[in-house]
Amino acid sequence: MVSVIVPLYNAAATITATLESILATQTPGLEIIVVDDGSKDAGWKVVQAFKKAHPDFRIIVEQHPEGANLGAAKTRNFAVTLASGRYLAFLDADDLYRPHRFTNSIAMLNANADLAAVFGTFKYIVEDESHNGQVREVSKELDWDDSDFPSEHDIPFLTQQLTGKSGLHTSTVTIRREVFKKLGGFPDLKYVDDQALWLKLFATEKVARVSGPHLSLYRIHSNSWCSGGEQSLEFLFGPVLSRMNALEWLKSNYPNCGSIDELRLNLPGRLFHRYSEVAGRDKLARQYMTRVMLKSAKLSPGILTDRRFWSVLFRLMTQRSTKSA
Repeated sequence: MVSVIVPLYNAAATITATLESILATQTPGLEIIVVDDGSKDAGWKVVQAFKKAHPDFRIIVEQHPEGANLGAAKTRNFAVTLASGRYLAFLDADDLYRPHRFTNSIAMLNANADLAAVFGTFKYIVEDESHNGQVREVSKELDWDDSDFPSEHDIPFLTQQLTGKSGLHTSTVTIRREVFKKLGGFPDLKYVDDQALWLKLFATEKVARVSGPHLSLYRIHSNSWCSGGEQSLEFLFGPVLSRMNALEWLKSNYPNCGSIDELRLNLPGRLFHRYSEVAGRDKLARQYMTRVMLKSAKLSPGILTDRRFWSVLFRLMTQRSTKSA
């Protein structure tokens, strides 16, 4: 019925709890596919032991040839090629499902053949390193359920996603396998591959939000994938790159899609305000932003009529470094 995709990278300390949370959903026809992405710790052995201890469940464990590290996008896409489920779901190796994760999601998809995917909300949990890694839940302002977000009838999901108001997290999406393939899977972006995919999904398919409390728990800790990349240019420009990727794909596959104009209009605001974070960095950082801006202009020619574009571009090309990256 559903294949849960789990990319594994240096998560020996958390993967057992992650896998246990999947089994705790007690979902009929469940399979778990874990692909190791070149881990340097004992995570691979932990998963093998978990599989051996649960012979009654379908658990597929693979790794890239020669222990290669290919990134989350390629790892998830490879795992999907091994999947046999009608539906796909995703969970990182340090996050957790709630026991009711699939109850309404699968029921909605089974009852509505026109639905390509469903998603719900999630909750943050924080690993408190000052208390020996004890996991604690965060304050109420980061505890959402579906009632905290606008409905699709009030604001289209694509608009919600572009403005950060959808509440979507990849661990809450359940998508038909054929739709995932139709969308081309996760694009090869380092930090925002999932966001680019969901923009394409909202732009082209019918999607619904699952009612009720949050479906998953998103763990925040210093060793997480995003925490390690917050100073990188790929992370900094993540929102811009996801929109550019979605635009490129839509122009190639759905050239008459009305969502193209909405993505184009959303792009400049995400792009220009990054200058303040790049201005004091080295020449390579400014060259990186210059390339992103020029590519954005090809995808969205309307940017060329915006005075901010030429102002920022001029400063990028003439400013001297004030400090190292």
